[in-house]
Amino acid sequence: MTLSRLPFEMGGVKGTPEAGGEPLPRGGAGQAVTYDWNLSTDQIVWGSGLAGVIDFAREQAFATGVAFAEHLAPGSASSRYEAIMAGGFDTGSGVPFQVIYGLVPYARSPAPPIWVEDRGRWFADGNGRPVRASGAIRVVTEAERARTAAAQRDPETGVFNQAYFEDQLARHLELSARKHTTFGVVLVELWTVGGAGQAVDAAMMQEVAARFARHMRAGEILARHGKTRLAILFENCNGRQLAIAATRLLESAGAVSMSNAMEPRSAGFRAGGVVAPLQGRTARDIVAFAAEALAIAEREGRTGFVPYDADAASKGVRADALLTAVL
Repeated sequence: MTLSRLPFEMGGVKGTPEAGGEPLPRGGAGQAVTYDWNLSTDQIVWGSGLAGVIDFAREQAFATGVAFAEHLAPGSASSRYEAIMAGGFDTGSGVPFQVIYGLVPYARSPAPPIWVEDRGRWFADGNGRPVRASGAIRVVTEAERARTAAAQRDPETGVFNQAYFEDQLARHLELSARKHTTFGVVLVELWTVGGAGQAVDAAMMQEVAARFARHMRAGEILARHGKTRLAILFENCNGRQLAIAATRLLESAGAVSMSNAMEPRSAGFRAGGVVAPLQGRTARDIVAFAAEALAIAEREGRTGFVPYDADAASKGVRADALLTAVL
């Protein structure tokens, strides 16, 4: 797809710092522009004042959903399209959505993004598919964006939290159904080696999460998922690719050794992975099956990455049930 490069004209309203306050954002601070998007034809009709809100925007270049998406900043956690496709049921009054993302003048632009809040409603056809969306975008301040980002983060480790990760699972299930793609999900379990049986604490979780984060690539999402677990989502991969990616990430963490007032200790970890939607069609099933792979690895004393195996999992359930019956 070829992107028409826009002239980087900064003729919009500029924000100026106020005494004791936050600098106003680039673009039209405090202003909003409405739109109506026909998802069937992909045409977007904008209200007046688009260039006053997004200073590099031109209606012709923002006239379709595809063209608009080409201006999405790489650091955006989501987009208007993804927010609409994330789910919901239109009972006649539309389904509300709200998302914050960045916009840039052109792909790989060196200019910092303009961050906007996109809020509106989408409406479905008789089959429940989104066919129209009406809303408005407004430029947000860095403080607003920071508050939104903070709500998605685990306060101890700084990586995404479990709620955000599960939202991303639901979003990727929707996308995989539409695009006929697969993605991988891995749960990583941490435990301590040495240290007289000391539990994994916040410092150890922080260190391991930081090491993983330094080696994350585009299309990968790292989150905390419980007290001693991390979760990773790998976009567009099959079983073989998932095993390679998970092993690469585990090896990148290296040997994690720490000490406290009591004695030295180190972290051990194993990982269980699932290819979705082939091995799980709901977010709940994906996480449960990855946890089953972890349970198999623990039961067999294995470390490293262990892929989910439905047959092995069912055998494990039968064995546990038999043991319970005998006891």
